Amino acid sequence: MQIIEMKLRQFFTDHLNHYCINDVEFIYSEDGSIQVCCGIPGLAIEREEISMDLTSEHESLVDFIYEYVLTDTKDLNHITPELMLKRFMVGRASLFFYLDADLEHSLSFTRKGRRMVAKDQDNNLHEVPEYVKTPEEVLIYAEHYFEKLISG
Repeated sequence: MQIIEMKLRQFFTDHLNHYCINDVEFIYSEDGSIQVCCGIPGLAIEREEISMDLTSEHESLVDFIYEYVLTDTKDLNHITPELMLKRFMVGRASLFFYLDADLEHSLSFTRKGRRMVAKDQDNNLHEVPEYVKTPEEVLIYAEHYFEKLISG
C-alpha cells in the first residue's frame, strides 16, 4: 500500500468518510471506493425541482490517486468545481440531471470522445445529439427529453 493511499484512508476515516472543500464533496466507502461530486459552476437553474451535479466515481483509492495525481492530502484542495467541469468536458466525469427530488426521473451524461451518451434512471442508454456539448445545453436537452417522455 502506498503512503498516500494510507494517508487518504486515514484522512477520510478521521472525517467520518465524508469531506467537503471548495464546494466539492468527497464520499469514501468502506470498500475503498470514492465518489467526488459538486454543483456545476456558473450554471443557473431556474426550476427548483431540477438539480444537476458533476460526479466522478472511483473503485479504489489507488484509482482516485492516479486520476487526480495526488501526492498528499493537501492536494484535495486543488479539486474544484471548475476542474470537475473540465473533466466532464473531456470524458473523465459525468453530469447528472435530476428532474425531481425523488430521483424518479434522471439522466446521467458521459462524453465518449466527440459523442455524448445519456443513461436514464432505468439504465437505458441513448446517444445525445452532437449539438449538445455544454452543461447549459445538457439542461435544455434534458428538460425537453422529459417533457416529451412525460407528456407521452
